[in-house]
Amino acid sequence: MKKSFYVLILTGLIMIISGCMPQKGEEINITYEFTEKDLKGLQSINISAPSTNLIVNTVEDEIITVQLHGEFGGNEGEKEKLIKTWMEESTFHTIINPPISKKWMTGELDLIINIPKRNYDEVAIEVTSKQLKMSPFEAKTFQLITTSGTSTIEGFSGEKFSITGTSGDIKLENFSGEGKIEMTSGNLSVRMTEITSPVSIKNTSGKISFFTPLDMKFQLDANIRPNRVKMDPRLKVNLTSKENKIIGKINQPVANDPTIFIRTNSGRLEIKSY
Repeated sequence: MKKSFYVLILTGLIMIISGCMPQKGEEINITYEFTEKDLKGLQSINISAPSTNLIVNTVEDEIITVQLHGEFGGNEGEKEKLIKTWMEESTFHTIINPPISKKWMTGELDLIINIPKRNYDEVAIEVTSKQLKMSPFEAKTFQLITTSGTSTIEGFSGEKFSITGTSGDIKLENFSGEGKIEMTSGNLSVRMTEITSPVSIKNTSGKISFFTPLDMKFQLDANIRPNRVKMDPRLKVNLTSKENKIIGKINQPVANDPTIFIRTNSGRLEIKSY
């Protein structure tokens, strides 16, 4: 009786441990294609991809392709609801519903979306916990919400952009327009192709690297100690510091030239030219 009892306990422990060990998920490959006819009137893009690596490419063709592949760790019911993609009026949507039961599963899902190269009214993207990489694109407005994970946008040409990030590095290459960036932590790199409108950057902690064309003129308003600021010596810089605030003029701006606002609690600022 004792031996059988101990065997039952040991068997139960093995089952519990095995149940908690990562299990290999099911390999999936789901593809959708929307033709030029399907995309009639297309003006905006809306993508929500939590717990999914997201790659957005701009292409010459007037089609949109959506491919989701990788290891899926959910059940059959969750698999049926995993991805939803559709055209509604002038907006193209792609939404990922990550499986709740993925806790003990290995592997990752990759979402690759190719969109036509054109000037959109709005592009809105939300990602969580994974990486985002996006090709250069044009739009009147761009909105990005990211919660952890690394985000890289290779270019944005437009009127306004809004970036909200929590605990993850963000890299913005070849940006233009009026901007608002708010981060809780993580390093931020912003490269502007031109500075013709105000840009506001708030990062609670983390390094802020701001790249500007060598000849751009702008004002600088930053609540940061001078010893935490590094300026490119090629820029014509005139800084006035008072307590923990810096007011500066870069390349001798006039009154109506735009201002770059920097707010940080414990970060560092570096301004470079190219």
